[in-house]
Amino acid sequence: AVSRRKGWECFNRDEDLYDWIRCPEGFVKPPRYRVDSQCAQQGLSCLPHSKGCVCQPCIQASDVTIRALTSLGASKRTSMDVCSKGELCGETEQRREIEFEVVDNVLRDGANLTFNVRDAESYWVTGIATYLGNYTYRFAWSVSQRGGAIMEIFVDNERAENSPVWVMVHPRPCSGRFKEPSEEGECVCVRN
Repeated sequence: AVSRRKGWECFNRDEDLYDWIRCPEGFVKPPRYRVDSQCAQQGLSCLPHSKGCVCQPCIQASDVTIRALTSLGASKRTSMDVCSKGELCGETEQRREIEFEVVDNVLRDGANLTFNVRDAESYWVTGIATYLGNYTYRFAWSVSQRGGAIMEIFVDNERAENSPVWVMVHPRPCSGRFKEPSEEGECVCVRN
């Protein structure tokens, strides 16, 4: 049984399970495709002869969920790890692209999602994310600078509440004897 408006109602097995999900204050219902795939992603299966199952119908509310889809280095992040405000969200190398996925948990239709990447002094990259459907956006960027990069996410020109996050940009590897990456990510010959 679930609470529906003023009273209690029994769930009809022929109805859509997703439509019955109600989240308490401070939590939001993820997009349908996420709810539908959560049990399988966690290696759990539904009971035989069931109409479906839900493993995590509500997630802690933040206006967006940020994930690094491609990352390298010691952070050992996976594409399922959610990035938190002020924390490491991914790692890359100079001139190597890193890709992010952002899900709009507020489910705004036609939202404009933008991002910028900078250090403490200047902006390196700004851009507009591509809308994939299901309130999901993707974007990628690369920079030649190395060090800590601050990445901010904006939805309709308002900074997302769990933004900014940071990304570590490592020196790029250079092949060849006596070559090292410059500050701009070029492999240059160095003399001892």
